[in-house]
Amino acid sequence: LKIIFKDKTIYNLIANLINEPLFDKIRTIDKLGYIVKSTFKYHTIETDAKIFICYIIQSNYKIEDIYKSVDTFNKNFYSKFLGDKKQFEELFNNLKKSMILDLNKNPNDLDEEVSIYVSSIINKYGIFNYIDLNLEILKKITFDDLTEYLENLFTNVIKENRYHVILNKNKLD
Repeated sequence: LKIIFKDKTIYNLIANLINEPLFDKIRTIDKLGYIVKSTFKYHTIETDAKIFICYIIQSNYKIEDIYKSVDTFNKNFYSKFLGDKKQFEELFNNLKKSMILDLNKNPNDLDEEVSIYVSSIINKYGIFNYIDLNLEILKKITFDDLTEYLENLFTNVIKENRYHVILNKNKLD
């Protein structure tokens, strides 16, 4: 369970990094000005976890063109990461602090799918507190952990789980 929560937390950190204004310029260059946001998606199929980054996009482009643009953005995002790890480490530390503060402030603001799963375990076994468990895991996540996950996401190791594009032609809030 701790491994699943660690995965979930790191992928949420990556989705937050992708949404940083720092990358607005490469979004535009890569014709991804229509990206509204990047988010982490987690699905449990029996005991397997499928984890990927999801880009929610407003666009009239063909899906093939969008995938090509997302691939280009991913490549440029990862190149930028490799080129300036110090800046990324600073962003990581700030995001991690923010997530810890948010978890302390809003303990009921949980990912719906995971909270349902966890609450069923808590109710059945009563072995831990969700907030304490998440805080424990979040505090232990290092920049090296993030680097390892980024390498897996943006190289061909787990390309099939890298992203999923949802087209949304309506204006999102």
